Parts: sequence; C-alpha cells; structure tokens
Amino acid sequence: MQIEGQPEMLRHSRGERTAPGLANVAEQLERTAHGQAVTSRALAQLQEQGWLHLDDLHWPGRARAVIDHVAVGPGGIIVLLTVNWIGNVEIRAGRVHHNGRPSATPATCERAAQAIRGVLPAELHNHVVPALSVVTEHLLDGRAGNVLATSATNLAAALIRQPTVLDEHQVARTAAVLWATLSVGGGQHPGPMTRRRSNWLVGWWRTLWERRG
Repeated sequence: MQIEGQPEMLRHSRGERTAPGLANVAEQLERTAHGQAVTSRALAQLQEQGWLHLDDLHWPGRARAVIDHVAVGPGGIIVLLTVNWIGNVEIRAGRVHHNGRPSATPATCERAAQAIRGVLPAELHNHVVPALSVVTEHLLDGRAGNVLATSATNLAAALIRQPTVLDEHQVARTAAVLWATLSVGGGQHPGPMTRRRSNWLVGWWRTLWERRG
C-alpha cells in the first residue's frame, strides 16, 4: 500500500505532499495501522455470511511490499488496499478524489489484484476484484473504473452485494492457497491443484481458521 507523493516505503495513508520528519513518519504509520485494523474488523463481520479474510499478504513480485487484505467469499476474491485519509473523499467522473485531487491509489489496487491473479488458477481470474477501503468520515460507495471503492464503514454491505460466484468449497480452497503461497514469512507455492490436494487444503484451512478464532 502507499501514500501518494511520498517515498514508497513510507507511502500508506494520508496522501499529502510533505517531506516527513521522524514524528511525521510515526504518525503516518500509526494512522496506517489504525486504518488496516478498521478494515480487518469490518471484514470479520462477514464470517457468518461465508467470507474469510487474510491480512498482510506478500505482494507477488515485490520484495518488500504487502497487500493489506484479501477477502474470499461468495462474491469473489476481493483484493483490498486500505487508506486512512483526512479531508474530503468522493468519487467523481469515475475517479476517487481526495481533497479535490484525483488519487492514484485505485491504480495501485488494480496492480495488487493482477498480482493475486498470478498465483491463482485461470478459472478464478475473472472473480478477482480490486478494491479500496477508505477510513473516512465521508460515505463512499461506488466504483472507480474497475475498482470497488468504499468507506470502511460500508465495506461489509458492499461485499454482501457482490453477485455470488464461488461456492463454499471454492472459498475455503482459494483462501488456503493464498495463505500457503503468500503468508508473510513462509509458505511455498502449492503446486498443481488435484482433487486430493484441494480436499486437504480445504480441511487444513478450516482447522487453521477455527484455531484462529
């Protein structure tokens, strides 16, 4: 994830063009962590509706980057980046604007979604949806091109509205594959997906999820 107009390793939340000192960096990191926690809590509300979510996944092909969240459920594979913005946020003319300026963040969301497609079977590619969760006092609910753009408070409702494209088995298997492949600090590519391997991954994921709860 990134903050517009700042060095990439410091980009994450506010979108203001400043040369941050250490205090400013610490504030931005704190806002980033808060924003990601808000989004994660919103995604956790969807468990009863058959959704699973993963936080802080390795961004394929980028050594030091992470994807904030991936939610897998009946409505597809939602690849989410979170921003925690101060000021006005709106969707206008098919673009997200922050304090009157078009944001480049939705394009980053699309790149993240494309990276996730690269580790999934081809039959799932059309079910991967790039999304932006904005922690803001403003209601955001719409699309910026192909990107689902929503305020964090409206995120659960936005995902529930997605048309059903995955069954329970596909949800568990896909979440398991993503966890095994992209969890930060471990995991190998799961390799060809045979039925036996698929069933094993589903059982493994469900056990992991129950322990996590």
